[in-house]
Order: sequence, then structure tokens, then C-alpha cells
Amino acid sequence: RSPIIRFGRYLQAKGWYSVALEEELRSSARKEAIDSLNNSERVASPSFENLFTDVFDVLPWMLVEQQEALRDHLLRHREHYTKFEVKETSDK
Repeated sequence: RSPIIRFGRYLQAKGWYSVALEEELRSSARKEAIDSLNNSERVASPSFENLFTDVFDVLPWMLVEQQEALRDHLLRHREHYTKFEVKETSDK
């Protein structure tokens, strides 16, 4: 016997759970998730540099290399990455 089903029956016996409540919760959670997804699609994409700078104040050398490799890749294949704004660096 499934412990999830047993626990659900226990909650029903205590009056803390019902199928109608679950349907209402599922419906409202689904609506909230869809609204959040729709809202997030309207927000501009973050800069790809944020992948690197959100953790470290000073990037370790290996992450600097990875960031440069990613920038080069995005610049080489711009047609596939239209949501990202990539600026060429002047230090090359």
C-alpha cells in the first residue's frame, strides 16, 4: 500500500484534506505558474555575464577564460542567440 495514499486518507479522516480542496489548489497553482511564465517572458533577458558575476566579486582565471569563450561563441553564432546582446571586447 502506498504511503502517499494512506497519508491522504489520514488527512481526509481528520478533515484537513478533500478532493475538492486539492482540485482548487491545483487549479490556482497552475494559474499562478502560467501567469509567472507569461510575466517572465516579458522581462528582458539578463546579460550572459551574470552567469559569472553573481557568485564571485573577483572572477578566478578559469571563469574569465570560460566567459571569454562563451562571448566568442555567442558572437560567432549570433543568428542562434538573438535574445542575448553581446558586445565585442576592445582588448582583443
